[in-house]
Amino acid sequence: MISGSEVLRRVYISLAISFIFGLILYFMLTGLYSIATTMKTFLSISYILLVFAVTFVTASVIIEHRSMSESGRPYYLIGGFVVASIVTFLFVCASNGVMMAVKSGLPPVEEFLLYISVLSAVAFTILKLIENSMKRY
Repeated sequence: MISGSEVLRRVYISLAISFIFGLILYFMLTGLYSIATTMKTFLSISYILLVFAVTFVTASVIIEHRSMSESGRPYYLIGGFVVASIVTFLFVCASNGVMMAVKSGLPPVEEFLLYISVLSAVAFTILKLIENSMKRY
């Protein structure tokens, strides 16, 4: 049986993680909207390619290490490319959202709280779904 203090600790950790990810989701969505409307990013291509390269190498090594394939084919490079593309896209969206917030400010408090509340609930749901799917492995 789980004690009351353990339950409170789990609640606090879940709240903190959910609101942090909710804030990150807010910046990602704001950045995506900014990119879609202006077709510009605040980051230069050199930083974007640096993020891609670091993520590509890291993801490829991790996938190669976890791979059980003895076929000799470098499938881990395709997986590394896909992971690096997704992570780079999310990084560019989030950094664009942060830069937009610095440039034009945050929305009014009521609107901002609404966004963060909804996105935190979405983030919590996604995290729990990922956590439950990871338990199977």
